[in-house]
Amino acid sequence: MSHPTFRTAVLVLLLGSTCTPSALQVQARLANSVGLAGNRTLPVLIETYRADGLRVITEARAAGLPREEAERRLESHVIAWRPVWGECEGSTGQCVNGAWPALRATHDAWAAALEAQIAGAPLDLAAATQHAQRMHSAFCALRGAVPLPARNTIPQIPGNECPATGTAR
Repeated sequence: MSHPTFRTAVLVLLLGSTCTPSALQVQARLANSVGLAGNRTLPVLIETYRADGLRVITEARAAGLPREEAERRLESHVIAWRPVWGECEGSTGQCVNGAWPALRATHDAWAAALEAQIAGAPLDLAAATQHAQRMHSAFCALRGAVPLPARNTIPQIPGNECPATGTAR
């Protein structure tokens, strides 16, 4: 969601000129809200990941642990966050198979479908509803993948909260 929100925001602005929202306008507004929430969440996740990793290093140094033990603890930290970020390619920064890349891809697909409808494709309400459900599932998967207590930094969706995961990572 690293800037598909801009595309969705444009859709919202284009569609927002009428008084009664159409199904497409409602979808665009919802996609925009989810995109904005994701874009606000990402910096928090990155900072939490960074701060937790720094804490692991600082504690290992303070305890006078051997380098191998400090590296093992840092690797545990990276592994704990892998469900969030997935497997990341060092040279490109691209990540796959994680909750964040899945959320981003789901949002991109939804935005593309909305853009096609703006361009004249017929509105398929069933498909639009499926996009919204996939987006909610992807958001909840991201929220559930974040290790505790950092998970609490990700807001719930008012009126459509994610189920408790019961995972105490």
